[in-house]
Amino acid sequence: MFLFLTHFSHMPVSFDKWPTVFDAVRAVHPLTPILIFGGGGLCYQFLKIACHNQYHTQMSNQTFDTAYGRSITDGLQELAVSFDLFYLYGTSPQDYTINQNPYPSNASLLSLFIADAVPYPLSINNTRDSIPAIYITNSGSQRFNVFQGPFTKNDQLTASPFTYSSPTSHLASQTRSFQL
Repeated sequence: MFLFLTHFSHMPVSFDKWPTVFDAVRAVHPLTPILIFGGGGLCYQFLKIACHNQYHTQMSNQTFDTAYGRSITDGLQELAVSFDLFYLYGTSPQDYTINQNPYPSNASLLSLFIADAVPYPLSINNTRDSIPAIYITNSGSQRFNVFQGPFTKNDQLTASPFTYSSPTSHLASQTRSFQL
């Protein structure tokens, strides 16, 4: 068996290079089980069990999951609902990445953060328009990529997992009125 583990943004399971890794292993070991687990924010992702599980275990899709595993899944779903993680802020028209695209560029999350999110807190108090403002930040405030498609509360917490009011929070709340 091949077991691959990843955590958070180092190599997300659903994106990045995992399909390449999976295909390379499968090409050399067509019948060996491959398990790929990874973190993706508040809920862990599970990509593939490529071990012909139904053939080897003589189980169906309905009987393969254990009661204990289903209870964990149900508990995670309940937490997601209680934290309103499925709340849809808007839609991202493209992928914005932390380090796969250079800063500055149109596909850089840091470029998006500086261009669209940072100006907001600087403009809140317009009575200070005549006073020069400086905003000091670092790239550590952004922790994960934003992918094309629905942008939910879970995505916002994954991209910038801080509880304080941040420019990213404003950016997330504005996706209803404009495309991110």
